Amino acid sequence: MLSKLPFFLFCLLSWCSIKAQDAVVYGIVYDKNSNETLIGTTIATTVAGKMLATSADENGYYELKLPAGKTTLKVSMTGYKPALYDVRVDGGERKELNVYLEEESIAINEVVVSATKNEKPISEVTVSMDILKPNLIENTNATAIDQTLEKVPGVNIIDGQANIRGGSGYSYGAGSRVLLLVDDMPILTGDAGYTDWGYIPLENISQVEIIKGAASALYGSSALNGVINVRTRYATNKPITKFSIFNSVSQYPKEHDNIWWKYSGLPYLNDIPFLSNDTTVSDPDKRFPASAGFDFLHARKSGKWDFVVGTNVFTEDSWRREEMRRRLRLNGNIRYRFTDYMSAGLNFNAQASKSVSFFIWGGADNTVTPDEYYISWSSVKNHINVGRQFNLDPFFIYTMPEYNMRLKVLGRYYHRSSQNNTNQSTLSDIFYGETQLQKHWDTTWTVTAGLVGMYTWTDAELYTSDVNLMSSNVGAYAQADWKWKRWNVSLGTRYEMNAITGVNSENNPDSQAPKDKEAKPVVRIGANYHLAAATYLRASFGQGYRFPTIAEKFVETNIGQINIFSSPALNSETGYSAELGLKQGIQISEWKGIADASVFYTEYQDMMEFTFGVYDDGIGFRSLNIGDTRVTGFEVSLMGQGRVGNVPISLLLGYTHLNPQFKTFNDAVKQSTSNPDKNVLKYRFRHTAKADIEGSYKRWVMGGALRYYSFMEAIDIVFQNLIPGLNNYRKTYTKGDIVADIRLAYQLNEYSKVSVLVNNLFNHRYTLRPALIEAPRTFTIKYAYDF
Repeated sequence: MLSKLPFFLFCLLSWCSIKAQDAVVYGIVYDKNSNETLIGTTIATTVAGKMLATSADENGYYELKLPAGKTTLKVSMTGYKPALYDVRVDGGERKELNVYLEEESIAINEVVVSATKNEKPISEVTVSMDILKPNLIENTNATAIDQTLEKVPGVNIIDGQANIRGGSGYSYGAGSRVLLLVDDMPILTGDAGYTDWGYIPLENISQVEIIKGAASALYGSSALNGVINVRTRYATNKPITKFSIFNSVSQYPKEHDNIWWKYSGLPYLNDIPFLSNDTTVSDPDKRFPASAGFDFLHARKSGKWDFVVGTNVFTEDSWRREEMRRRLRLNGNIRYRFTDYMSAGLNFNAQASKSVSFFIWGGADNTVTPDEYYISWSSVKNHINVGRQFNLDPFFIYTMPEYNMRLKVLGRYYHRSSQNNTNQSTLSDIFYGETQLQKHWDTTWTVTAGLVGMYTWTDAELYTSDVNLMSSNVGAYAQADWKWKRWNVSLGTRYEMNAITGVNSENNPDSQAPKDKEAKPVVRIGANYHLAAATYLRASFGQGYRFPTIAEKFVETNIGQINIFSSPALNSETGYSAELGLKQGIQISEWKGIADASVFYTEYQDMMEFTFGVYDDGIGFRSLNIGDTRVTGFEVSLMGQGRVGNVPISLLLGYTHLNPQFKTFNDAVKQSTSNPDKNVLKYRFRHTAKADIEGSYKRWVMGGALRYYSFMEAIDIVFQNLIPGLNNYRKTYTKGDIVADIRLAYQLNEYSKVSVLVNNLFNHRYTLRPALIEAPRTFTIKYAYDF
C-alpha cells in the first residue's frame, strides 16, 4: 500500500498542475454601432480537435475556460457578421476580452424567439413568421395593436377577433384560435379567451412576432391557428425618453343626407372622469367623431437596475353614434441583475377604461338608409362598460454558462373586472406560471422543455346562474432544435390537461355545477434547408387542439333582442396545419428585404363557431361544432428596409388567397349559410392584398397603405335576413373593398416631428364584419418628441 503512495501523489500533483493551467477568457459582447449588449452570442474555439464553446447570457456576459497557449475565438450571432479574435493566455489567468459585432446587411437574419422559444434568425425557422417593429405602430398612429396587425399579410381582425389565413370566422366576444402573448405569456381573458387589443401597451413594445399556423405544441390550446407575441422593451445603455400627442376628426361619409353628427365647438369630453364605476355616459347627440391621445415612455439603466415606465391616455367619440371609448394606462418593466448570470424583475400593466359598444346598425325601424348605418339598431341596448384590469409579471432568469443552460421562471397574475348596465358584468382572475429549462450542446443541439400551469376563476352574471366557474390548464412541453450544416430541424410535443368546474353559491347550494375535463397530446415537426446564400426552403406539420372556453359552453345572455345561448355539450376541436415555403433574402444597394412564398393546408375536426340561427329557445348565437373543415391557399409577401440611392424606404406588402371549405357540405350546412350554392366557410375573405410603404427625403417622411378585401361570400343566413338593411347592403356592395391611407411627416429638429395622416383617403364606405360600418375619411395631426 505504501509503495503505491508516491505514484498516487504524483498523479494528484499532475492533475492539479493540469487544472492550474486552465485559463478563463471573459467579457461582454456589444453591438458595434449602438453599444448595446447582445444576448445569445456564441463564443467558440477548437483545441486539439475538441470544440470549446459558450454563449452570452441575458446581460451579454460570457466566460470560456481555455487551456494555456494561443487560440482563435470565433464569435457569432444571427444577424451579425462573425468576428475572429486571437487570444494568448497563461495557466490560471483570467483575461478580459470585450467583443464588438457588426450587424449583417441582410434583413433575413432578423432574430426571433417565438417560433422555438430560442433565439433564431427568421431565415432558419420552420414556420411562416412575420415581424412588426414599433416604428410602424408609431408612424401610422395606431391606437390599438390590432390596427397595425391588420397590415400583416394573412392576418385579419374582424370585430376584435383575430384570424390567420382563414383559420377563424366570427365569434362575438368569445373564443380565439390565435393566442395573444405579452412577453411569452397568454393575455387572453380568462372566461372567454377574448383579446382586449386596447389593453396592450403600444408605447412599450420592442417587437411583435406573428406565427402563422398551429402552434399548440409549444403554446397550448388557444394557439390552434397561430400566435401573436408582443415583446415589451428593456432599458439600453442609452436612456430613452419619448412622448407624443395627437388629435383626429372624421369627415362626413359619402352619400349622406342627414348624418347624425354636427360639428359644433370642441368634442364633448365630459366622460373623461371615468375612474368611478358609474355606468352612465353623456348624451351622444352632444358629440361628434373625434379622438385624442397622449403617450409617454422613459427607459434607463441605473447600476444593476433597469427601469422602463410608460403611460397612455386615449379618448374617442366614434363615427358610430352610440360608441365611445375612454382609457388610461400605466405600465413598466423593472429588472435587477444580481450577477452576470442571474436577474429577476417585475413587469406590470394597469388600465382603467369606460366604453359604449356598438353591435349592429339599424336606425329606428326595419328600413335602413345610408345615414342609419352609423346609428345603432333600436332593438339592441347599448352596452356601457366600466373596465378595470391589471397584470403583474414576476420573472427569474439564471444562466449557467459552464453547462450552456438557462433557467427561466415566469409568472403572471391578471385581474379583469367589467361592470356594465346590461346585467353582464364579469370578474375574473388568472394565475399563470411557467418553468422553462434550455440546454445547448455546442452549436448543434438545443433542447427547450417546460411545465405550464394556468388557473382561472370567474364570477359573472351572464353564465350559469349562481355558479362560480373555474378553468384550469396544466401542460408539459419539449422542443428539440438540431442544426447541422445547411439543415435546421425542429421537433416539439406537448401534453396538456384542461378542465372547467363550477362551485355553487350560497344562494343556490343545490344547483347542478358543471364539470368538464379533458387531456390530449399534440406534436409538431419542421425542417429548414439553406439552399443558397440567402435562400431557405422550409416545410412544417403541426397538430392543433382547442378546448372550449367558459363563455362558449355556458354563456346565457342577450344583446337586446339578440340572444346568446349556452352549449354545455360542446366538444373540443382538433386539427393540423401543413406548409411548404421559400424565403429569399434580397439586397439592392443598401436596401435589404425578405421575399416569402408559401402554400398551406389546414384541417379542423369538430370545428367550433358561434352560429346565428333559430333554435328551440329563440333566435340568436350559439357555439356549435359545425363539422370538419379545411382551408387551403397560398401567400406571397415582401418586407424590408434600407436606402435606395439616398432615399430610405421601408416596405411591407403581401397577397393571400384562401379556399375555405366544409369537408362535408350537407343540407344542414346549406340551410345555415347565405350562400347555399357554394361550399365556402362563413365570415372569410377569399382574397386579401396589403401594402405599406414609407420613404424619406431630407426632413420629409411620406408613407401610404393600401388594403384590399374581397367580398365576404357567406355569412349566417338568419343574421343576413334579420338585421335591418343587411341583405340590401350585401346585394349592393359585391365587389370587395379597397381602402387607402396616406401620411406625411416633417422633422422639426433632431428630437421632434409633426405628422399629418389621412385614413380612408377616398372616403370609401365598407364593413369588415357585417352590420358594423367602418370609419369614413379621418384626419389626424400628431406631434412626437424623442430624446
